[in-house]
Amino acid sequence: MGLNFIGDVGVYLPSRDAVKITAIDGDRVIDCYATRSALEAVGCPGLAEGSELLRHFQKHRDNLELAAIVKYRRALTRPTAIEVEAADLAAILPASAA
Repeated sequence: MGLNFIGDVGVYLPSRDAVKITAIDGDRVIDCYATRSALEAVGCPGLAEGSELLRHFQKHRDNLELAAIVKYRRALTRPTAIEVEAADLAAILPASAA
């Protein structure tokens, strides 16, 4: 199977400085986190606060989800959580965007 993302919006978690979304793979729940470095890689300002991070996340959600899917598929064992970082976007975005 593969990841299927659920929910319409992400949730900013200040303790992780990341936006969380949830995916499922069959009957498994996978927490996916878009880190600040990933959000900055898609154009979010470095000093952005939670609401601005969420706006950038929503704007670039498709690319962030794709990066999570790629990272999940490349994992040697099926993880229960995925952290999407700037380096993970380099594989899916044009060089000028990442």
